Amino acid sequence: MAAPYRKSSRDISGVRTAARAVILHEDKILAVRIRTEEGEFLVLPGGGQNHGETLTDTVRREVLEELGLKVTPLALLYVREYVGKNHGMYRIHGHFHQVEAVFHCTCEDFS
Repeated sequence: MAAPYRKSSRDISGVRTAARAVILHEDKILAVRIRTEEGEFLVLPGGGQNHGETLTDTVRREVLEELGLKVTPLALLYVREYVGKNHGMYRIHGHFHQVEAVFHCTCEDFS
């Protein structure tokens, strides 16, 4: 099955908050393959936070939307700030700025 096509991050402005999940299964980390006009990438599942939504609710919703899996966030692992102009892909993401909360999650579907 082909990776889903996503809108380019060139269309996003301002600072965006997001939540991502680290889901371990059989000593492997679950990743999502995405395809954009810039190429294919592997990323942690997750995405942008909606207004009024907690970050833990964001990670639950995003993983369910992307993978159809129900997760339980256990702990905040780290916070990642991505400033596109400081990244190797600055020509593509030069305007993009995102702060991501990355959570260790369990998945009941893998129990």
